[in-house]
Amino acid sequence: MSKSSSKSIASISGSVFLEASFYKKPILVFGKKTIYKQLNNSFFVENNEEIKEAIEEIQKDKVYDSNIESIFQNYTYASKTTLKKEILQKLILYLTNSKTKP
Repeated sequence: MSKSSSKSIASISGSVFLEASFYKKPILVFGKKTIYKQLNNSFFVENNEEIKEAIEEIQKDKVYDSNIESIFQNYTYASKTTLKKEILQKLILYLTNSKTKP
């Protein structure tokens, strides 16, 4: 995903939310049990009315500050699983490098 390729992202779950958060794009979250609802740029939607309201907000072109790194730290870095930490560090590095490419 490049910074200018989309206005927002909608999904049930997936790493696309991480990319969207990194690029400060709004996300529509349809999944009920997902950590992505905690992101500053997320709109958790459960019905048509909430989808409509979220789209109206997204169309205002607000810039969303990303809290993705703090969520990573609270959710994974505090855990004893170093593999998660290494994977997330690689993901952030990849996104940082891809952000600078055209």
